[in-house]
Amino acid sequence: MGLSPVGNAVPVDILVLGAGWYSQYLIPLIQSDPTLSFAATTRNGRVVAGYTTIKFQVSDDEGTDWAGLPKARTVVLSFPTVVPGAIAKYIRAYESAHGAGTTRWIQLGSIGAFDTVVSSVGECHKTPVTTMTSIPRPSNPRAESEFDLLALSSPTSPYQTQTTVLNLAGLWGGTRIPRNWVSRVAPTKDALGKKGSVHFIHGEDVARAIIAVHRRFSPGQRWILTDERVYDWWDLASAWGSGARAIFVLPRSGPLLPGKHFSSRDFWATYEIHPWHARLDGI
Repeated sequence: MGLSPVGNAVPVDILVLGAGWYSQYLIPLIQSDPTLSFAATTRNGRVVAGYTTIKFQVSDDEGTDWAGLPKARTVVLSFPTVVPGAIAKYIRAYESAHGAGTTRWIQLGSIGAFDTVVSSVGECHKTPVTTMTSIPRPSNPRAESEFDLLALSSPTSPYQTQTTVLNLAGLWGGTRIPRNWVSRVAPTKDALGKKGSVHFIHGEDVARAIIAVHRRFSPGQRWILTDERVYDWWDLASAWGSGARAIFVLPRSGPLLPGKHFSSRDFWATYEIHPWHARLDGI
């Protein structure tokens, strides 16, 4: 059952709505497990990791063919939703076609959801941002949509839909090479001087996290996902020989490193796994 069945009507374990960059790791990982079946969509039905995806696009009108998708135990939403109420509308439409209360939903988000947690470049965030950190509201539109999704798991919700959010750090792996980003994010000494902390997660660890949540769902939970390290842009620029490397107070750590310090220890401990790529290895 590692390969998704032919025919959209055949139920699957995992349905990926929008097979994005991380799917190059998720699809092979699912295929390697004979107990899992899957399907995945893209806007143009392109081939991802050797798998021909289902051509599918979400629209805000009534033209979305939700019935053409397979029924799944878990749906992974990889595209952001920013329109208020849109996420609930999508879920209701899918459940109208496939039955209510039987599908769980994982939204892939970003640690940018925590942008409204106070911390600036000139300020050190001494308390790590964790799963338990509250996000002040109103927040940015993407985070507000995630709040809407999580609210569907509330005991007071009329839908009683199981939902969870994975807020991902900077994605890397394959052609996404952080070394190549330094000249873009800090092209000068002055620009580098304004940079503080940065966090990463490898695409393969994102894939492992998705499968872990599928196997043991956590309704109503927001998780932070990093490789459990806090990096310093100054240190990285120096180590990679960036042209903007003329800052020598390296490395900064703990209370000396400006910016937010994210911790995903709650996630890895809860699911009793560890990042396979626990450092920026090989780049």
